[in-house]
Amino acid sequence: MKSENSRLAVYPLLIIPFGGLISLGIIYMLYFGVYMLIETTMYPNNSLDVPAGLIRNTFALVIFLIYLLFLRTRWSEPLKAAIGVGPVALVLIAVGLALYLKPILSMVAVLIIAASYATFLYRNKRPWFYYYAVALSVLAAIFYAWPR
Repeated sequence: MKSENSRLAVYPLLIIPFGGLISLGIIYMLYFGVYMLIETTMYPNNSLDVPAGLIRNTFALVIFLIYLLFLRTRWSEPLKAAIGVGPVALVLIAVGLALYLKPILSMVAVLIIAASYATFLYRNKRPWFYYYAVALSVLAAIFYAWPR
């Protein structure tokens, strides 16, 4: 009995980082595909005119809204949390890059959004590993969008 309970506790700790990494990779490839499609079809002669920020922010919002709908499915909770790493990180990265020239404001905005999402999870009585997924999303966003 004790071994089964410990296995159930370890399962999310393993699946969320690996599933989250896969989720991030798929979302980045989708974003790259959308960006390249828009660049080649609408701006074939001057790639500097592509509104990268607008595309990134719109894509992040759409993916996050799709993920909120995905939370209502009957898939396993650890899998939903793992898949959520990508959309949440994408939103945090979009905010971080939008405020790139104001690093303090950028970090505050990222933390406010992460805390708001954590509050949403708390109010919807989600298990503990969703918060773990949020923490991994914040780490991924900081790693990607940290000012250099």
